[in-house]
Amino acid sequence: MFRKGYRKTLDVDDLYNPISSDRSTVLGDRLERKWIKHLERSTKLGKNPSLLKVLVATFWPEYLYLGVISVILDLGIRLAQPIMLGNLLEYFRPGTEITRDEAFMYAGGLVALIGVSAILINQYIMCAFHYGMKVRAACCALIYRKSLRLSKTALGETASGKIVNLLSNDVSRFDIVSIFIHQMWIAPASAIIVMYFLYKEAQLAGIVGVVVVFLVTPLQWLQYYLDSSTFTIFAVCAKTAHFHQSTWEIKEKLDFKGRSRVKLSK
Repeated sequence: MFRKGYRKTLDVDDLYNPISSDRSTVLGDRLERKWIKHLERSTKLGKNPSLLKVLVATFWPEYLYLGVISVILDLGIRLAQPIMLGNLLEYFRPGTEITRDEAFMYAGGLVALIGVSAILINQYIMCAFHYGMKVRAACCALIYRKSLRLSKTALGETASGKIVNLLSNDVSRFDIVSIFIHQMWIAPASAIIVMYFLYKEAQLAGIVGVVVVFLVTPLQWLQYYLDSSTFTIFAVCAKTAHFHQSTWEIKEKLDFKGRSRVKLSK
């Protein structure tokens, strides 16, 4: 592809065809089947259907694969690297019990872990964007199919800009979610493991820093809640001010028309 682009300007015919499993028709059918089953089950139970549950039931194998890579990368390799480095530095301490062969083994293991980490990070990012694209394409297919089934009355009540916003902006969040979704449970797990090693090396002094991180997390949630509430209040105030301003302008126009009619009648 790079060689072809160096010789001439690329056009649509030069691009590779998408994988059959990545076509919007296939992904839309896959998500729609799960959605119909979930809708029927929710109707029988008298519950509201959830798109999140349908997405989990549809794409859980892909995200399970991402979870396995995350466990190997974050809970295995990244935690093993400082241990290897610490044992390697222990060799240079006077009176150490680590032999030269063991030091070479730790150095080789550290280099191998760095290489495997680079490969897994690239694989994880590529798969995360790929699976995020699949979820995005499936949701866009369902939105498009739903818009075609709407009646003229319902379609007239729905703003076209809302549908465009769903297809262009809102579904793009799946790409970001696919990258960080497993950090919701891997980060606490890795923090607990790190806390164990810190306690093993420095006793209670090593736990202080981790405890501070756990205390800051609820404060961030509180700040997010307060910011959301403040934004809602400002939005309501802005709409109220706009309403009063529009009402005042209408009143002034009516008064002006009334005065004009009085002058003309005279």
